[in-house]
Amino acid sequence: MNIEDAIRIIKGLDTSNSEENIEAKKMAVKALEKQRQKKIETWNGQASCPCCKKLFGEMKTIRNLTTWEMPYCKFCGQALDWSDEQ
Repeated sequence: MNIEDAIRIIKGLDTSNSEENIEAKKMAVKALEKQRQKKIETWNGQASCPCCKKLFGEMKTIRNLTTWEMPYCKFCGQALDWSDEQ
């Protein structure tokens, strides 16, 4: 199923539990979960995405930057929470 099909099904407000309808709902939930901020992970001084595990760089370097704007992972789109790290 592609994104357009999922949107069409969900907008149609079909309440059946067909396999196609369930798949569309799973796609919607997955997209919504990426909107919920997750705390970044740190390992061995490196910051990484909690979802895809891609590295952003050393926390020491990130803390020293005058501007650091990365509210979403550039690799997977996960919303990020940097509040404990800044």
